[in-house]
Amino acid sequence: TKSITDSLAEMGTKLITVSINTRNSSRSVKQADIEEFVSENPELFSEYSPYVSGMAQVKSGSDNFQTSLDGIDSNYSSVQNAEVTNGRFFTDSDIERRSNVAIVGTYIQAELFGGMNPVGETIKLNGTKFTIVGVYKETDDSTESSGDNKVSIPYTTAMRFLKNKTISTYYMLAASEDAVDRAVEAADTFIAKKLGTDEGYRVSSISEMLDTLNEMTGTMTAMLAGIAAISLVVGGIGIMNIMTVSVSERTREIGIRKAIGARTKDILTQF
Repeated sequence: TKSITDSLAEMGTKLITVSINTRNSSRSVKQADIEEFVSENPELFSEYSPYVSGMAQVKSGSDNFQTSLDGIDSNYSSVQNAEVTNGRFFTDSDIERRSNVAIVGTYIQAELFGGMNPVGETIKLNGTKFTIVGVYKETDDSTESSGDNKVSIPYTTAMRFLKNKTISTYYMLAASEDAVDRAVEAADTFIAKKLGTDEGYRVSSISEMLDTLNEMTGTMTAMLAGIAAISLVVGGIGIMNIMTVSVSERTREIGIRKAIGARTKDILTQF
């Protein structure tokens, strides 16, 4: 529980995620609408970041493999607490120009560049060249199935690259922890108004996820405590039975010992 809670808390308890199902809906929320909404509610939100995701074949030299592809902007670093150890993060210029630049995880750094600093090197994503401008700080264990196996590019580039016409995910940062609940409610109302329905989207916060997690683990703890209590009762009855039998079988021996001067403490010590 502590491990999962700490992992969620690292993402920030002020983080709010807006997920919109754009596949089964003819309506969507434009980025300009989100930007205007956030700027008009500074008491609830401090900033936001659009997010686009997909998969890509990453290649350098003769080495290539599948990796997750993120389309992000310059605010993603502060919104998601994403740190870069080498190089730099994306700039507003990269976003506006739809530059072919990338930030890679440590798994890609290890597999394609032998652990050497890859900043300035070129990789290919589905055959398109991208220049590496940064390397993410290691978050997991740099294995193939970990979060360190990823490539991030400007979301404007990713939309064209992945042929996405709309953005389905936005990350928002509440102005304060006290404002999270009000911010979630305001965002939910805003999205519902824009879509014209209260279905086909989800607004959630890390604090909500933590509450749900605590509720689930609380139930599991109660269940495990019940099982442990039953085990203790059954085990106690078993031990009591064994001791009772062992005493009853040796009544003659106990009587002889007491007859020749054994004290009660001596008998108890023996058993």
